[in-house]
Amino acid sequence: MRKFVALLIGFGFVTAALVAQTHDNLTEKTAKDSITLTDNLKIGSTVLGPGEYRVVCDAKTVTFTRKSDKVTSLEVPCKGTTLAVKSETTVMHTSLDRSGVRVLDKLHLRGSNVEHTFK
Repeated sequence: MRKFVALLIGFGFVTAALVAQTHDNLTEKTAKDSITLTDNLKIGSTVLGPGEYRVVCDAKTVTFTRKSDKVTSLEVPCKGTTLAVKSETTVMHTSLDRSGVRVLDKLHLRGSNVEHTFK
């Protein structure tokens, strides 16, 4: 019986940790903006080249489309945490990986109340 209670408590902690890292996609509205990359940017395992991109989050996916050829370059699941207020500007939080390529860690998209994460 003690093992069952311990297992149930452990499951509760894991569930709470997972819920704390996600946002409610049902309350998120579509947000979009344009970004300009002056150098390569790695998002997940995909590297986007320099150029101007249209970024759209429809509560299910975040889509990066190069404006010059209007081809979708990348589509990733929308995940992250809910912010208290909507972002007034688009802000990208990046870091360098071991090979020196800039990696997108977080994205605050103008008009969205979600801190999008890509790891």
